[in-house]
Amino acid sequence: MTPQKIIVKIPRKQGELIPFDLEKWNTGEYEAVNVNYGIGRVLCTDNGGNFPIIVAYGNGGVDTYTINGKYHVSANDPRLFIRKKSEGELPEDEYRNIYPIGNSKAYPTLEKVNHYATTNRIAIIHITYAWED
Repeated sequence: MTPQKIIVKIPRKQGELIPFDLEKWNTGEYEAVNVNYGIGRVLCTDNGGNFPIIVAYGNGGVDTYTINGKYHVSANDPRLFIRKKSEGELPEDEYRNIYPIGNSKAYPTLEKVNHYATTNRIAIIHITYAWED
């Protein structure tokens, strides 16, 4: 029997947005956040010129920023910020047998959930946890 997959989204604790600071960024304790696009992946911090910071976003976009997180040299306000990375870990995946009267306890593997199944099982649920970004 093939398990049905369910993804449970867990909200991250959101830290305070801090204007982009290269020294803090280099500690590895922060994530980059654009006020319009959300969390980004910093690809480069030494591109040269007026826009040394290159950031890619989940929507496929790539933007460049000044050393202080501004989108344009003459902009008044920065768009790129940093915030402390969320602490904590996601729960492990789990599997459950589903029966006409409810579900079983959680098992860590597909093999275990199959081992403890009874003949009146109607489905298997595979629960995966992910951060809600």
